[in-house]
Amino acid sequence: MNELSLTGEIIHVEPLRFTPAGVPLKEFRLKHESQQTEAKFNKKVFLEINCIVAGEQTKLNLQPGDKKVFQGFLEKRSQKSNQIIFHITHIE
Repeated sequence: MNELSLTGEIIHVEPLRFTPAGVPLKEFRLKHESQQTEAKFNKKVFLEINCIVAGEQTKLNLQPGDKKVFQGFLEKRSQKSNQIIFHITHIE
């Protein structure tokens, strides 16, 4: 199963663009900070991840500084790349 739910803050938003088929896309960068428990020890977690929304989600007014819960799945950026991108399917 490939599902991810991540609370984070938007730190950068790219301009709206369209696929050759006309599907609207918006890419942004998300920052996450939390404290997690691993093997009975607390661990501070810091990460940044590239994200993308498509279709109706692009109509949301996503701005740097917005803190939300993002849900979706992970995929390679392209067939020739091993870079991971978080495809957002739901924003709370």
